[in-house]
Amino acid sequence: PSLPHHIKHLVYNSSEKIPLSYSVDKVLDICAQRRLPRVKAELVKAKSFKRAIIAGDFNEPSHLDRDYNKLKLPVSSEFEKAEFVDTFHFKNRDALGYTWPAGGL
Repeated sequence: PSLPHHIKHLVYNSSEKIPLSYSVDKVLDICAQRRLPRVKAELVKAKSFKRAIIAGDFNEPSHLDRDYNKLKLPVSSEFEKAEFVDTFHFKNRDALGYTWPAGGL
């Protein structure tokens, strides 16, 4: 599921529709179940390198983004736990911006 879409009560078109009636906590649980195994596997691979960049569309904002910083966002939190840096927020330390969404959602 696309967490920002769900929070804003917008249907996200994908192969599976997550009902808007689901609580944010339930959607966060689904996100964790579906995304964390792959993210953790990539983090294990990254440990073999001196430096690593992991990029992609995780359909989840950064926990450092305003409006989302009070949520326990599984992917963003896992990257931080592994000592990865959110490059947008590193470069824009004083900005109250977003790493997501592009396109003004």
